[in-house]
Amino acid sequence: MSPKTIETTTIEDRFDGIFQAYAERNSVVNRDLWCTKIKSTLPVPGATPEQDVEVITKFLKKHPEITALFALEYHIAVLAKRAMEKLGLRVPEDISILCFDEPGNNITDFIFTHLKQEEEQIGSMAINRLLEMVDGEWSFIKEYVPASLVKGNSTAALICRKSPINHEKSPSLFSV
Repeated sequence: MSPKTIETTTIEDRFDGIFQAYAERNSVVNRDLWCTKIKSTLPVPGATPEQDVEVITKFLKKHPEITALFALEYHIAVLAKRAMEKLGLRVPEDISILCFDEPGNNITDFIFTHLKQEEEQIGSMAINRLLEMVDGEWSFIKEYVPASLVKGNSTAALICRKSPINHEKSPSLFSV
């Protein structure tokens, strides 16, 4: 699940990472299972959160075989959880959700399983790059900083289950 438009290199890099992970496993990316119509999380929102919850609800009804959602942003994960609750689905019993960057100041007991980025290291690298540019040293270098997986309570291993939406048996597509 991602924003409707790719307006930042961060989102582009996350898409690239998904394609790379599939390629490393010799798997084909099924773009039909991507919901890229989220608009409320954009810097200039094109929809309300309620409208996006409806988009996700319709998407889940159309794809009852889905056993896990990967949200490219934390706020999209929150919208997905609201859509699931609207459908009477439970996280993670019915569908798992994982995302990027759970905020550190979460005041609830619910923690999304998430990819934690090394924000301080990334910030330090960015400042060093800016200082190099100020000194007249400029070159385009794309650097990657690995993220770590932090297990929350939004994912569960699924081996085989009945779809909570249409009660057909469907295999697990993802487990954490």
